[in-house]
Amino acid sequence: MKKIKRLLAALLCVITVVCATGCGGRAIKRRNTVSDYEKQFDEYCDNVFKSSLEQEPFSLVYTLYDYEQYGIEVSDDDKTLGVMDYDSYVESYERSEQELEELNNFDRNRLSTERQHTYDTLVWLYDTDLEFKDGYYMQRAIGAGSGFICNLVTNFTEYCFRREQDVKDYFLYMESIPPYYESYIKFCNEQAEKGLFVNDDVIEQNIEYCDKMIDTDAKVYIDTFESRIKSLDLSDSDKEAYIEKNKEYVQKYVIPMYKDSKSALKNLLGTSKNERGMAGFGEEGKKYYEAIVRDKTGSDMSTEEVIEYIDAKIKALYLDLYRLMTSNPDILDQYDKFEISITDPDEVMKFIISKMGDDFPEPVTTNYNIEYLDKSSEVETTMAYYITPPIDNIGINNIKINGSALADNTIQTYVSIAHEGIPGHMMQYTSFFNNENISNVRKYAGIIAPSEGWAQYASLNALEYIVEEEGYNKDLAEIIAVDERIGYLLQTRFDLGVNYEDWDLDDANAYANGMYDEEVVKILYDAVVGDPGEIIPYAYGTEYMYDLRDEYFDKKGKDVKGFNTFIINSGILPFPLYEKYMQEYLD
Repeated sequence: MKKIKRLLAALLCVITVVCATGCGGRAIKRRNTVSDYEKQFDEYCDNVFKSSLEQEPFSLVYTLYDYEQYGIEVSDDDKTLGVMDYDSYVESYERSEQELEELNNFDRNRLSTERQHTYDTLVWLYDTDLEFKDGYYMQRAIGAGSGFICNLVTNFTEYCFRREQDVKDYFLYMESIPPYYESYIKFCNEQAEKGLFVNDDVIEQNIEYCDKMIDTDAKVYIDTFESRIKSLDLSDSDKEAYIEKNKEYVQKYVIPMYKDSKSALKNLLGTSKNERGMAGFGEEGKKYYEAIVRDKTGSDMSTEEVIEYIDAKIKALYLDLYRLMTSNPDILDQYDKFEISITDPDEVMKFIISKMGDDFPEPVTTNYNIEYLDKSSEVETTMAYYITPPIDNIGINNIKINGSALADNTIQTYVSIAHEGIPGHMMQYTSFFNNENISNVRKYAGIIAPSEGWAQYASLNALEYIVEEEGYNKDLAEIIAVDERIGYLLQTRFDLGVNYEDWDLDDANAYANGMYDEEVVKILYDAVVGDPGEIIPYAYGTEYMYDLRDEYFDKKGKDVKGFNTFIINSGILPFPLYEKYMQEYLD
């Protein structure tokens, strides 16, 4: 099941995985009666979970608080970042095919309801993942705000220290940086030879990021290390020795990575044969993008169906916008003047928690930490992110804020905190991990659209609390939410148009038709060319959450809390399964 995470392309996205230091929450217990057949299925799931982590040892410290209790064994020789390698890529898909074949040997009807949910989820994940099987050279080693260069800093600066062994492992992983980035540079050169490398704009962005790290001597690696090691139960002399060793390793392994990567990328400037999106690479590019769309939507829709869906949603929401504006002529003036008086991120979180009881279930934990990113590790495209706790310890949850991106934008700050924290990602993941009826293999396999869809939907629902608190008409919350949804949908339509329908910049401007000026269109165009599909989960996921809610309301009446509780208790699922299980629940 290694390819479900697809770490070969981007190593590890720690936006959704990191450690915690405490434990909290009320665990939901498994039922007691388990048949022998179900035990066999549980064993299969446990084996897939264990083998996935053993194949990806760097993710262990992020995924589990105490992985040794799960019988997972990883030697020091295996504690590496891995490499970008065709043979490994092929082998990982062969394992996926074998695991899917073994899964299909189980009779779904002989499993409990929750095990059926795991079975269905795994089938969907394997089927989706295998669509990427033939796309080795279509992968993005670097993107506009992603890839091996941008990800490295997050992976190491968020690496969690709970015991001294974690520090020792940290240095083992650092020692593996040279073969890691050298393999990616080799891959980039091979892509360029095949005419499949990214365009110069993306290359330049990554060169600039390298420059930022080189110019600061990768100071963020040093500062964050020192702050993390202070919490360990070590002597002052041991702490100081590790701090000095980290400084040495940053100079020995980290800085050369950025310097060598910069040099390699400069040599690749001008090699791109495609300044457009994935469709510009021909049918192979379109096919790979179709796999991206299925993965990023968490659905079974074809790309053409997704385009129709997005177009219909844009039209419907513009009609909603017109209705809101005509029913309240002063609403736009209110929108222009609206400012939120609660600006401190921690106070925002506390305020939302105090107001959400009528609409959302009680959080299983309210332990969290909010802090601003170091300036040197800020990525322009990221406003904030949530770092989940390990599956087996939900006590501490970290939210990181890009102060530069959110400066002086009180509305976006509010929405971002609600999105990343409670009732967004933090509520979603801590409830998910806390539910012992749900298999660990489900908790480990990420499905991005329902995750981002819930977080965005929940954050927009939380707008009404602050609008009411500030003394504005309740319609203002809806118009802000509709405007936000339209913005994500339009960006998604750009993504689909550029990467599937082969729009050039003129086509993009024609579609914009004055909604955005040419400068903004160029920014959007470059973003979707640089990171195909990255915006899709936010728009599609949000809209599908609203669709599911509408279906729920049709059967149950306007029971917001009932719907939200159903979604939270279901865990994270592909959207077709939410739909199926909700209908079963309602019937």
